[in-house]
Amino acid sequence: MINPFAPIRRFATARFEAFLDKRLPLSNDFILNQKRIYIIPSKTGAGFIFLLLLMLLVAINYQNNLVYLVVFWLAALLVVNILFTYRNLSGIRLVPVVGNPCFAGENASFELDINCTNGKEHLSIEIGWPDQDWLMIDLEPDEQIRIKLSHQADQRGLLKAPRIKLLTRFPTGLARAWAFALLDMSAIVYPKPELGLQIGGVGNQGNEMEDGAEIPRGSADFSGVRPYQAGDAPKHIHWPVYARTGELATRQFVDYQTHDLWLDYDELIFNGVERRLSHLCARVLELNEQQQTWGLKLPGKTIDPEHGIHHRDRCLAALALFGLDDNESPA
Repeated sequence: MINPFAPIRRFATARFEAFLDKRLPLSNDFILNQKRIYIIPSKTGAGFIFLLLLMLLVAINYQNNLVYLVVFWLAALLVVNILFTYRNLSGIRLVPVVGNPCFAGENASFELDINCTNGKEHLSIEIGWPDQDWLMIDLEPDEQIRIKLSHQADQRGLLKAPRIKLLTRFPTGLARAWAFALLDMSAIVYPKPELGLQIGGVGNQGNEMEDGAEIPRGSADFSGVRPYQAGDAPKHIHWPVYARTGELATRQFVDYQTHDLWLDYDELIFNGVERRLSHLCARVLELNEQQQTWGLKLPGKTIDPEHGIHHRDRCLAALALFGLDDNESPA
């Protein structure tokens, strides 16, 4: 059944989102103040107001001063409650710290510091993203805490933290105060690591050769003995041969020139960019686990062979941002 109010709701939501975009610029230091906090009665508060109106009608009808007194006393308590609910959010400060990387299909985590700038206690503060991660915190006077919120990352790229919502119903639940904060932080979302089979054969495993070419006059591996020549280093003289034959001989060493291992985007014949990137991502993790040295070749970008965590993260970031304009996530 078609909901007749759905178009109206979508229109109102779009207008409210546009209003928030203008009112909440991207920030590295966000403080909640009067212009950023919204308050409305909660469902319980709406029922409480309805009850007050009924009591006021009874007082007017019967001209009962005691009922008047109760109505105005409860209304005053409601106003005081609204002020306390507002104060519970006012003065809270949010500072973005870091967005931690993840793989597509996982949750990206964002860390931020929260403190209070007015030296007051803030209790039962709910913070997070609806339908995502949602926390409840308490702030002591002049306390600073660090929290971590997670958000679903469906696609590779740069995931910018959406608007964070803060909500409180403290102290009685009759009023509902909330605010939005748009913090300048983002997390890199790597491609989902999946080794795949190429069309007609096994997926590319990287260009590598097991055996290297010998480099004479090296220093790593012993390769034999030759007659002594003027200028040979004394430490390379083979003294056991001299003791046995009376003739000087020199020990020879060689190094091995290894062939670099490359992960090459253009050599893969998968259908689709994302499948290629997922395969390369899985290979990067595999080679890092094996403590091998590798390089990465992407159209327009080449990362020289290295090894280690830093090199792994650099390659994964290149795969995550490959082909994206302005480092946005793919549609």
